[in-house]
Amino acid sequence: MKNFILIISSVYDFSTDLVVQRLEHNGDNYIRLNKEQLCDYEIFLDPVNATLMVKGEHVDVEISKIKSVWFRQPVFLRNTPGRSININEQLSLSQWNAFLRGLMVFNESYWMNWPQATYIRRH
Repeated sequence: MKNFILIISSVYDFSTDLVVQRLEHNGDNYIRLNKEQLCDYEIFLDPVNATLMVKGEHVDVEISKIKSVWFRQPVFLRNTPGRSININEQLSLSQWNAFLRGLMVFNESYWMNWPQATYIRRH
């Protein structure tokens, strides 16, 4: 099975767009998951076998060898003060955070931003 680079980002992250262009130019295997499009994917994470399966309109991969993870959104997604969020937004936020926690099974991969270290620095 191929080694993959996992990029966790945002559709508005233009720096990631440039990195993706370079990865494509180099012929590297990668998958980019944008938080705004999480609901467009079917994602299955097997924590026992450390396997990630992602299916969507332009992607259908099963990954068990992730050589590196680039976590471009290393902050907690939270509600902004003074604005209540609806049930769909709450579900989306909780699913995103659960997904990120689940990715910790890939602890042998090189993480560009280890989430735990990021969260510790914020407090």
